[in-house]
Amino acid sequence: MEVWKDIDGFNGQYQVSNYGRIYSKYIDKILKQMPIRHGYLSVWLYGNSEGISGRNGKAYAVHRIVAQAFIPNTDNKPEVNHKNEDKADNRAENLEWV
Repeated sequence: MEVWKDIDGFNGQYQVSNYGRIYSKYIDKILKQMPIRHGYLSVWLYGNSEGISGRNGKAYAVHRIVAQAFIPNTDNKPEVNHKNEDKADNRAENLEWV
């Protein structure tokens, strides 16, 4: 079952699912994910608490967004690993902090 959570720092404007999808409430649709370096996927998000707003968005790695929302990081580990080594598979069950 797909579960959605608000992405921290965006005042409820964006949500992430445990299936690795990102939803924008502002435009009412699932965001397109674009490849970045080394095969990882990213999305552009706007209007966060760091002051990035308007046309000045920022690309965020989808696997990190999913991990931050769904995978506890009690040991404060810095990196997110894809268990099956498929960098485009951003389901929460495929991610772990390392």
